[in-house]
Formats: sequence, C-alpha cells, structure tokens
Amino acid sequence: MFLSALLTSFNPKTREKSRRKLVVSTAVFVEIVEDRFLLSSVSAFPARPSLNNTPPGTTNSINPLTAIPRLDSLPGAAVTVYLDFDGHTEAQDWPTSRSDGQTGSIVTPVFDVDNDLTTFSNEELRMIEEVWYRVAEDYSPFSVNVTTIDPRSYNNFETVLVSIGGDGAWIGSPGGIAYLGAFSNSAVNTCYVFSDNTGRGGVDHAKGIALAASHEVG
Repeated sequence: MFLSALLTSFNPKTREKSRRKLVVSTAVFVEIVEDRFLLSSVSAFPARPSLNNTPPGTTNSINPLTAIPRLDSLPGAAVTVYLDFDGHTEAQDWPTSRSDGQTGSIVTPVFDVDNDLTTFSNEELRMIEEVWYRVAEDYSPFSVNVTTIDPRSYNNFETVLVSIGGDGAWIGSPGGIAYLGAFSNSAVNTCYVFSDNTGRGGVDHAKGIALAASHEVG
C-alpha cells in the first residue's frame, strides 16, 4: 500500500482514483516449523534410569549406603560434576562466613528423607536417580559428565564435588552455597546442597535438590 501511494503521488487525480479503487486483502498463512535440535556436544543423552518406585503403602526396602546407583551422563568428558550423597567431610571451612561459631572441618551428613542416616530406602535411591537425571539434563549441551561415581581427584578445571545432605546450619541454612571462582582458584572445588532445605517432604523435593545442584555448580 505504501508503494502504491508513492507511485501515484505525482498525479493528484490518479492518486485519488487509486485510493477509491484500492482493495486491501489480508490473508493469514501458517507455516509448519521444522524440527529443531538442541546444539550439543553429546551424541546421545542417556536414557532415564528405571526408577525404583515403591508403591504407596508398601514397606521400603533397606539398602546399604554403598547401594547408590553408578550413573554417568558422558564418560570421558573434559569436566566432571560429582553428586555426592553418602556424606562428606571437607577440611577447608568458611572461617569468615560460618554462622555456628565453630571452626574446623565441615561435615555433610548422608542424604536422608526417612531419618535413618545408616541406610538408603528405595525411595531415597529413586530420588538420587532423579536428581542425577535432572542435573545431567541441565548440563547435556556441554562436555560435562554428571556422575554418582567418586572420581577421587578434584583438580581445577576438571572436577566439581556437590556435597548433598543436611540443613547447612553452619552457614545459615540456605538451599546451597559455593565458593565463587573455586573451579579456577585456590578454594576447594566443593559446593553444597542442603537437601533438608530444598522441599523436603514435598513432591518436588528431588527437583529442588537438582535445581540447587545445577545452580551451585554454575
């Protein structure tokens, strides 16, 4: 319409005639969008594990703390994110930040939802698998192996340990905490997710743990 007005603007009569005869037709075209895929260095994301669901009203089996499923999202990747659920002791504390008035090693208890720190129930193992899957999905676009298998070394630019458990009373009971820049500086490559504060008892507890883990790893 703009082009038509421009071409007839030099002749007032022609312009007026064009205006009277102008019919504006509008049409809506719907184009089917092609399939899109997330750009990723991962050739195939692992299938979700067969979660060990326990039907409501049944008795949970008791499993040793060594029963954590051995899960890897991308073995051999340049970077490893280790999700630690069976308790962790870290020698380096937060001397200028601790709110409990204590000093010394930081002890994270075993991940727990049934008030038994000596074993894992079927539900706790199911939640561990769900947390792993959710975090692995978050990092699937990158060359990162999210694992439940302890790599035993935590060098800069290589490995981050996510210590999962407890309420973090030593640091004010947040959802999680991490040293800024720890992946490349002199601070330890350990971050914390305080699972008691991420929706414990709710249907989204595992989701809350996973969100906190991905956030603290950064």
